[in-house]
Amino acid sequence: MSGSVLQSCSSWGDPKTTLCAKSPSQNVITNYELVLSVAEVLRITNYLTVVQSASRIPEVLTAHRFYLELTLEGQNDANCFFLECQGFKRTQEVIEITEVTSQTWGTKGQSKGQVVRTKLPSNPKSGNLILRRGTTNSMDFWKWFEKVQQGNWSQQRRLVALSIYNQANQEIARFELAGAWPASYKIADVSARSHDIEIEEVEVAFEEFKRVK
Repeated sequence: MSGSVLQSCSSWGDPKTTLCAKSPSQNVITNYELVLSVAEVLRITNYLTVVQSASRIPEVLTAHRFYLELTLEGQNDANCFFLECQGFKRTQEVIEITEVTSQTWGTKGQSKGQVVRTKLPSNPKSGNLILRRGTTNSMDFWKWFEKVQQGNWSQQRRLVALSIYNQANQEIARFELAGAWPASYKIADVSARSHDIEIEEVEVAFEEFKRVK
């Protein structure tokens, strides 16, 4: 009987089929290998799914990859590099209105004149921007502040643009601040014992703040 089985297997010509037909133990090994192959395919499929899902998650931007664009009279590109920028804020204060309505209130509902409070948004307003950079021989910030101090306020209003980049050096986010003008000018305190960078600081008031990208 076994000889006829071997003869029929050799006529098929497929080694794997021959092994399956020869003995039940070899058939179990083949099924085990098949289970391993299916598990490997599932593992690769799950890995590709995770990779595709990760590629759809937006990159979280870092605070140090930024460029602040501020064009002043006689300014060159080197003056646009800042150590620190603070105050990018646009707010709407809450106005609370209290009204006495004709609705009843109380445990038995017999009291009239229920008080209802409603919260409404007020007109939006912007804060002030603080720009800090290392002090150099450039007098652009001081001249800008001086012109406003001399009464040329309307001619000194500028557009400030903040660009934030990803790790591939691509601009991902862009904010624009319109109607910007210097409200104060300041330099850091000096000390003969200090090794810190001398900081030049200007406080900039602005009227509009919006994200354009």
